[in-house]
Amino acid sequence: MNHRRNEFRIFGTLIFGTVVCAAISAAGGMLQSHYKNRQVTVTRETEATHTRTERDRFDISSTEMRMEQILNCFVVRKQLLANGSTMLPISTANLEDIEPATQVKRTVASTAP
Repeated sequence: MNHRRNEFRIFGTLIFGTVVCAAISAAGGMLQSHYKNRQVTVTRETEATHTRTERDRFDISSTEMRMEQILNCFVVRKQLLANGSTMLPISTANLEDIEPATQVKRTVASTAP
């Protein structure tokens, strides 16, 4: 009863509420920076994956092109002549179609090789 009624007093709940609000704001800022950094990291990983995929596609297409060049019948013929091979061309009448052999299914306990 000895204090004035219009005197400003700081209540404990006001201080507690201010501290809680500051902690929530700080946590929100830290989470936002964490999520933004994670987003940047994922974007970089995605771009690296796209770059690696495009490089692999280019490697595959260049390998296929080189295989086609190597397996070209005219190139093979020239290489055989250059190596002094005794192989001769055959006519298509001498070709035979061979059916694939049936596969024998073996169990784990099979003793046959």
